Amino acid sequence: MRPFVKLTRLWLLVLSVVIAAAGTGIAAQKVGKTGKTKKECDDDYDKCDAHCWEQYPGTSGADVFYKYLECTNTICSVNHRQCVPAAVSTLDRFGDIVVKGQLLTVEDMNRLASKVDNLAAQLGAALPADLVPTPGQNSSGPLAFCESLGPNKLRLHVSNLGNVAAPASTTHVEFANGGGGVDLPTPALAAGASAILDLTTPAACYDSGNRCSFTIVVDSAGVVSESNEANNSAAGLCDAS
Repeated sequence: MRPFVKLTRLWLLVLSVVIAAAGTGIAAQKVGKTGKTKKECDDDYDKCDAHCWEQYPGTSGADVFYKYLECTNTICSVNHRQCVPAAVSTLDRFGDIVVKGQLLTVEDMNRLASKVDNLAAQLGAALPADLVPTPGQNSSGPLAFCESLGPNKLRLHVSNLGNVAAPASTTHVEFANGGGGVDLPTPALAAGASAILDLTTPAACYDSGNRCSFTIVVDSAGVVSESNEANNSAAGLCDAS
């Protein structure tokens, strides 16, 4: 589950407490200042939301999706709060959620969770690429990044964990002990795809214990728009002892 979904799930628990506190007054006022019922206000919100989506389709990219959210927040939500009865305005816009007494039913919570999951799916589809160095062996830690093809021969793997394709980029490998660095052309990668990069390990990298440490940095030139820049590097270690 993505962090966005985990966060919104936690937010639902907080929301249920807020609704419980406000529950006793929700049914007290059925018509708002505009003379419309909550259902009529909800229908107006849906029309406004659809209009924002037509102007800024979230599937076109993260930047467009954020404009869609801004449209709904600054126009649709504001109009909705002014439209609905005061007793329910503090609950903002949550469709046909019903408060029975002071507790949300399981059915109501599931309905809201479904709405959150749909939003998370739309947001996930709009996120950019995410290039990462991936281990090529079953071992753990830095040794997992040392896939040897023979004496001084190293194979690396670069994967795109994002939801959109990544253009061609450069992967930089920096070797320890004065072994220097090398830039490896990395092909364009579709969402979920991986590339194999082969290179020669410099003899100078190996220390007295016959171990070579190196650092892998994907998209070292910064040409790829990524959802996560923090996972672009990894430490590797080859042990030839």
